[in-house]
Amino acid sequence: MEMASLGLVIPVVQAVVGSDKRSEYSWLPNSLLSMSYSTFVQVLMIGLVAIFLLKNLVVLLSTYYQQRVQLSVSNRIVQRLFETYLRQPYEFHLTNSSSVLVRNVQEYSSGVISGGVAPVLL
Repeated sequence: MEMASLGLVIPVVQAVVGSDKRSEYSWLPNSLLSMSYSTFVQVLMIGLVAIFLLKNLVVLLSTYYQQRVQLSVSNRIVQRLFETYLRQPYEFHLTNSSSVLVRNVQEYSSGVISGGVAPVLL
């Protein structure tokens, strides 16, 4: 979709700037050949805008679902680490600083996302 949207810019610009050369393209449908040149240019511009909007909608939805999966995995990792720390005996918490445990949870969850999950989703 990225290539299609960018590939259509040059023909549309040529149609807007140049003269009417529709007769040279026999593959165009008769409905496009029979309309006036200004209407033809308007149809091309509307088509170009529609393709860009469609492409951006697909990119938006793709990004949304990627972020959703990443946050879901991150939440599961954080929850498991916190549960593991909470199930440790009391002596474990006496010997380990809570700030170190919180840092471990944050670093490990972000490390798994940035090093494992995010590259797979791209």
